Amino acid sequence: MEKMLYFIIFAPIISSIIIYLINNKKIHYIFILTQLSLLLPIVLVFRYTIYYDKIGIVLGKIDSNISIVLNLGFFQSSILIMSYMMFSIIAFYSLSNRRYDNKYMFFFLLIEGAFYAHILSDDLYNILIIIDTITIISTVLIMYQKDRFSLQSGIYYILFNSIGMVLFLLGIIIIYYDFNTLNISLIVQKAKMGTEYSKLGFSFIFTAMAIKSALFPVYDWLPRAHASAPSEISALLSGFLVKSGIIVIMKLILPIQSDSIRNILIFFGIISAISGAIFSLAQKNIKSILSYHTISQLGIILAGMAVDIKSGLLYLLVHSIFKTVLFLLSDKMIEVYGTNNIKKMKGMWKISKPFSIAIIINAFNIMSLPLTSGYIAKEFTKKSIDIPYITVYFILISLGSSLSFSKWIFTLFGNSNKKIEFDVYQKISLILGTGIVFLTGIWLKPYELFGVNFYKLYNLKSIIMATSIVLVAMILYPLFFKKTKLLEPLRKFHIEFRDGIVLMLVFFLVIYYFY
Repeated sequence: MEKMLYFIIFAPIISSIIIYLINNKKIHYIFILTQLSLLLPIVLVFRYTIYYDKIGIVLGKIDSNISIVLNLGFFQSSILIMSYMMFSIIAFYSLSNRRYDNKYMFFFLLIEGAFYAHILSDDLYNILIIIDTITIISTVLIMYQKDRFSLQSGIYYILFNSIGMVLFLLGIIIIYYDFNTLNISLIVQKAKMGTEYSKLGFSFIFTAMAIKSALFPVYDWLPRAHASAPSEISALLSGFLVKSGIIVIMKLILPIQSDSIRNILIFFGIISAISGAIFSLAQKNIKSILSYHTISQLGIILAGMAVDIKSGLLYLLVHSIFKTVLFLLSDKMIEVYGTNNIKKMKGMWKISKPFSIAIIINAFNIMSLPLTSGYIAKEFTKKSIDIPYITVYFILISLGSSLSFSKWIFTLFGNSNKKIEFDVYQKISLILGTGIVFLTGIWLKPYELFGVNFYKLYNLKSIIMATSIVLVAMILYPLFFKKTKLLEPLRKFHIEFRDGIVLMLVFFLVIYYFY
C-alpha cells in the first residue's frame, strides 16, 4: 500500500517531464492515460484509510525527527480523492483547446503531483518546499495569457505569497529550535512543552497559511489572480490550490489550539465569509463573483474547522466540487457572449437547455438550497459552531451568496441568438462534474463518514429558512440589487501592495497576542 503513495505523487511528475520532452500531437494521450492510471491507487488508499488504518512512510529509514515523512489518514485521503476527481475534470476540459500545448500539460501535471505530495507530507520543511513549488507554478499559469493584466496579477501574487513563505520559513526555524523536530505529528505531541518561542513560530506559520488561503484581511491577491488567469487555471486555484494553507492549518494549528485561538479563528472565519459575500455581490465580472465567493467559503471552512474539523473538512470537499464546475461553466459563458460582464448575459435557456440545467444545479448548490451538498455542508457547519448569533451570521452569509448567484440564474431568462458548441472533452468534463455535484446532494451515505446527523439537518425549520433565503434573494436581486449603484465603490476597491503588507503585520500581531 505504501508504494501506491509513491506512484500517486511521482506518476504526474514523470509524465509532465515526458510530455515536455516529446512535444508531438499525441501528447494528450499521455495526459489522459496519466489521469486514468491514478484512479485505482487513489481509490484503494482511500478505502484502506476508511476500513483499516492510516498509511505512513518514513523516507530514508532514519530517525523520524529528521526524516521526510508521508502520512495518509482518513482526512487526507478524503481531500486526495476529491482533488483527483476535480483535477481529472479540469484536465479533460483543458483538452478542448490545449491538447497540443505541451507547456500547459507540463505545468498542470507538475502542480498536480506537487499538490498530492502536499496532502501526504507530514513534515514542515517538505511542506515549505512543496508550497514554494506550487506558488511558482501557479504564478506561471496565472500569467499564461501573457497580457498586461495577467502579468501584473502574477507579479502581485508571487510577491505577496513569497513574503508569506518567508514568514513560514521563520516559523519552522523557531519551531525546530524549540522542539528539535519538524515532524508535524511529533510537534503536536510535544506542543504543551513549547515555550514563548513556539508561540511566535506558530503565529508566523498561521499568518503565512492565512495568506495562502486568502483569509480576511490578506486576500486581495486571489480576485486579481482569478480575474486574469484562464478559467481552467482559476478552477485549479479556487478548487484546490488556495486550500493548501487550510490543509497545513488542519494538520498543525487545529490539533493544538487553545480556546482563545479557537475564538480568533472563528472570528476571522466569519468576517472572511461575510466580507467575501458582500464583495461578491458587488461584482459584474463573472469570474470575480466566483473569486470573492471563494474567500467567503474559505471563511466558513476555517470557522467550521476551528470547532469541529469534520464540519470544516466536509465543507472544503463539497466547495471544491461545485466551485470547480462553476469556473468551467463561466468559461463557456464568456466564450458564448464575448464578455465577462454577467449583466450582459441573457437567454441561456434558449441557447442550451442542458447547459442551463448545469448552471441551475451548481448555482443552487452554492446557494445552499435543500437537497444539495451545499445545504448539507453549511447546515452541519452552522450547527457545529456554538457561538452567540451564529444563525444570524449564517443568514447574512447565505443571503449574500444567494444574491450573488441570482445573477447566474437570471442569465437563463430573455432572448438571445447566440450559439454554444461543445467538443467531446468539454461534454465529458461538464457532465461528469455536474453529475458529481448533483449526486453528492441526494446520495447521503458518504456523509455518514463525517458523523452527519441527517435528521437534525433536514428538519422543517432549517428547510424553510434555507429555501426562504434563496427565494428572498431571487426577488430582491431584480427589484433592487440589479440596478443599484450603491455597491459601485466595492467593485473598484483593491488593496495596494504596501497596504497589504500592513494588514499582514496587523493580522500577525493579533494572532500572536491571542495565541
